[in-house]
Amino acid sequence: MGMFESDSLLCFTIIIYLTAAAVALVFSGQQRISILLAQGLCMLAGVSGAATALVFLLSGQESFHLELFASPIPFLSMDLTVDGLSAFFILILSILVFCVSLYSVGYLSHYLGKRNVCAYQILYV
Repeated sequence: MGMFESDSLLCFTIIIYLTAAAVALVFSGQQRISILLAQGLCMLAGVSGAATALVFLLSGQESFHLELFASPIPFLSMDLTVDGLSAFFILILSILVFCVSLYSVGYLSHYLGKRNVCAYQILYV
């Protein structure tokens, strides 16, 4: 599995989103740092998601399957299958995530000390 293959980029994107949620939780006491780190990671995940979709759409692949979590218990396994239509939606949503995360840095700074921005960030991710 190469660095710029669709499945490895999608794994990287998912890991970034999970890291952003963890960062928002860990730095909940320091809201300004939490905003900058979590929203910065979401912007990085948006770029990575767009790269995933573009690499897949330009490669000419029909689809790929990614198994995220295997479990012997029924209905607990988690896997993803990406085809052309889902890659298109990943591209659109990744661009949207980047734009919303960029806007959220300034927007959330108005709520520092007034509201719990940690809850917003965890729910956003």
